[in-house]
Amino acid sequence: MIDLSKYDAYLIVDEAGIAITNDAPEQIKTELKGINAAYFRMYGEALVNVERYLME
Repeated sequence: MIDLSKYDAYLIVDEAGIAITNDAPEQIKTELKGINAAYFRMYGEALVNVERYLME
């Protein structure tokens, strides 16, 4: 299980999955992209839709 609670302020969960908000700092985006890449290598699917940025 992956704990994303550190990133709660920058994630939106909806019917399309988990997305990163537009206002997320670049460092957070970079960390989430790294987590997503590792998850993809392990499970063959994305954890976070890193290409879809949403505004709150």
